[in-house]
Amino acid sequence: MQEETRKASGDGLNDYIRVSSPGVLVIIGALSLVLVATIVWGFIGKIPVTTTVTGCVVDTETLIRQAQVIGSSEEEAHEAGGHWVVCYVDSSKYSAEQLSKFGNDVTITMPDRTTTKGQIEAVSAIPLNREEARAYLNDGAWIAEECIDSNYSWGIAVHVHDDISNHLFTTPDVTIITDEVPPIRFLAR
Repeated sequence: MQEETRKASGDGLNDYIRVSSPGVLVIIGALSLVLVATIVWGFIGKIPVTTTVTGCVVDTETLIRQAQVIGSSEEEAHEAGGHWVVCYVDSSKYSAEQLSKFGNDVTITMPDRTTTKGQIEAVSAIPLNREEARAYLNDGAWIAEECIDSNYSWGIAVHVHDDISNHLFTTPDVTIITDEVPPIRFLAR
């Protein structure tokens, strides 16, 4: 009975109230902040969706000979100068707008695994198949053989700002951003 009296009078309150230490509160606060940041990023953040195709490194003169195929003009090619990567992307999977919509930045991985950046300068007005591209390209028909692997493809001219002359007429991998999606879409699937 005496124990009940002490509890009622408040003498033993310290025995029953436990105060959390500041270290535990900091950990709980940090975890809460990480959780909130992850949820916000899930709705607001963007994850790029890419496609990788085989390209062909060409010089300005080769690009001019196939300007009709790619959709760039001879003046644009001369003005930009430098080296180019020509690639073809399956038109049944991507629209021309998708290929040029996301800042036109392209990552090019050379056969020796070095990488460089480029920008899409032109996308062909109509998709071409291998035979049509070969007819337009004449002496550049090897490009059609190496780079076109679907029935109809969009021709893309990528201008490379770095010196890639030691990779001329090689076939690098070209990675193009085709879409950007919020991370929450991956959870919704």
